[in-house]
Formats: sequence, C-alpha cells, structure tokens
Amino acid sequence: MTQGMLRARAITGAPVVVTLALLQTACGSGSPAPSDLSPSDSSTLRDALARRDSFAPATDAALEDSSLEAGSNSDTGNALDGRPFNVSDSPPPPSATECVAGYSWTAGHQWIADSIARFGGVSANGLTLAWTLTTGDVLTADRLSESSDFRPSIGAPPASVGLQTNGRVALDSSGSLLLAIDATGSAFVVWERTPGLSWFLSPSSAFDQMLAPNATPGTTVSEPVFAASGDSFFFLLTLPADSDAGVDATAPAPAPTLYESRRTGTGAWGPGVAVTNPELTSADAAHRRRPTGASSDDRTLFFYDEVGNVERTAWRSDPSSPFAHFEDVPAAPEAAPNAGCSLLYYRGTNPGSGTQGINIAM
Repeated sequence: MTQGMLRARAITGAPVVVTLALLQTACGSGSPAPSDLSPSDSSTLRDALARRDSFAPATDAALEDSSLEAGSNSDTGNALDGRPFNVSDSPPPPSATECVAGYSWTAGHQWIADSIARFGGVSANGLTLAWTLTTGDVLTADRLSESSDFRPSIGAPPASVGLQTNGRVALDSSGSLLLAIDATGSAFVVWERTPGLSWFLSPSSAFDQMLAPNATPGTTVSEPVFAASGDSFFFLLTLPADSDAGVDATAPAPAPTLYESRRTGTGAWGPGVAVTNPELTSADAAHRRRPTGASSDDRTLFFYDEVGNVERTAWRSDPSSPFAHFEDVPAAPEAAPNAGCSLLYYRGTNPGSGTQGINIAM
C-alpha cells in the first residue's frame, strides 16, 4: 500500500449563533424505551462547553504559523506545537449513552469547510470530522478535545477509480477508516490510517459480504453511514430496473431500500438486512430517506427525509428490534451524534457568508 500524501487546508471558524428552531430531538443519558422517551438533563460536557468560549476560531497568526503548513510532498501536518499530533493521545470517547426525545438543542458553532458538498460524519469521540468538497476531494480534520479548535484538514489520496457523484464519505467511529462508493455504485473504496495521521488506500474485503446476498447484476449502493458504536453500518441499496427480458436500462430506477449491516468486534461485516419501516421507505429515486448518523448504543438512527425535506430520528428498544418512534430534527441536515450524544454535528449554512459548513449543536 502506498502512503497517501498529506494535504493541508485551513478550516476557519466563527462563533456564529445559528437559529435552531430546531431540534425536538435530544441526546442524553438513561435507558428509556422508545415508547417512554423523556427529556434528559444536559450532559456535563455540554454544560462545560456552554460556560466557556472554547469555540473561538484560531487566529490568523496561528493558521499562518509555519508548523501548520505542509507542502505537497511533506508529512508534517500532524505536528502540533513541536510534538506529534495523535488523536489517540486524547481521552477515550464517553461511555455509550442514549439519544432521547424531548431535548431542545441550543445554538451551535459553525466550522467552515470551503466548498463543502457533503458531510461525512464524526468519530465517536468527536475529535475527527469528514466531508467531501464539490470537487470530489475527501477531507478530514482532527482536534485534541471536543472543546478545542480543529487543525488544518488532511486529504485522502485519490482512489484509482472515480467516486460516486455527489456521494457521501463515511467516517467510522474510531476516526481511522473512511469508506466511499465508486462511480459505478457497485464497489467500496476504503482508506485507513493511524488516528491523526495521513490516509492510505486499503482493501475493501471486510465490507464485500454486506452486498453478496443482495447484489444482483446492476445493483447499486449509496449513502454509507457508520454508527458511533462501530458495530452497525447503514446504506441504501437500489435494485436494477427489470423487465421480462431482464435488466431494462431505460426503465426508471426503483426506489432504494435502507439496509443495515452489523458485526461483532473487528471482524467482517455481515450481510445487510433491509429496514422496512414505512417511515424509512424511500418514495422513489429522487425522494429518498437516507441515513446520516446513528447513536453509540445502536438504538437511534438519524436520517434525512427527502420527501418532507427534513432531518428525522428513529428509535428502537434494542438493535434487534424494529424502529418504533420517530421525530423531526428541523434545520439540522445530515446530523450525526458523538458517542455521548452530548453534541450533534450537522451540515449547515453560515447566515453571514452563506458558506456551507459543519455545525455543532449542544
């Protein structure tokens, strides 16, 4: 495998208060059943963040510091104040807590990623973000704690095949694996790394079994999402249009179906299983209900409803049960929680500049 080149790009931030008429959904502690969900008190982390101006953007001087600049052939972008910048040195993610209904998220901060196209998720400990640019480039950014600034971004090396147009990249819970779909929609592209360091292309064999039972000729996949637990993986699967004569390339594509694949430990992912709730069923190829994030206990799924043009959440009593409770999360598209469900990350617009970025709500 060839180590990918480091690509530095400054992320600027501004303490923008985003109006969240938002969020009838919340994350908190406790173990209520979906039918008995109730508001939760704010977490210690959320309170701590609210008491300090820790989301202030890095100064221009800091961003221009030579220790943060990297040329096209350098591998120094993981340096921070003269020492290795390794996310694994940071505290582990908080213990799994449940996302519950009835909490109103407070206004958040926006980190601006230039020309952002799709938000790709957050690591379980909240220290790594992933996204794609309108150019198709895949980027990630790291920080040392959930109350500190993100450092300049790192680009994943180009794949040997093209990526799915307007496709999202999925960041796993550890922040050390990225997954995208190739341009044909029939294969995975995978990158790996040591947390905080450069990305390199990696075989996709651990994911191939997910499609084996479902991959008739012409089947495509899209919208990959890792849960914060690391044990659940969601995606949309679209079967080919067919006729009596077989695949009909001129027929409209059928509506995609939401699938979930699970694994135990670090093994290969199992075959995907269709999620058949009506609330999670896509109307057609242009009106999908696509996954965007999932909680660390695998009981809450965040998804974007293209039928109603609104982010929503779905709850279930345990990972083997069907989803049974649904709520809107307005004004927070492509939302994904951290492991403690104390912060919600989503794609948003800076009301001042109109630039797309990644927002944080508490």
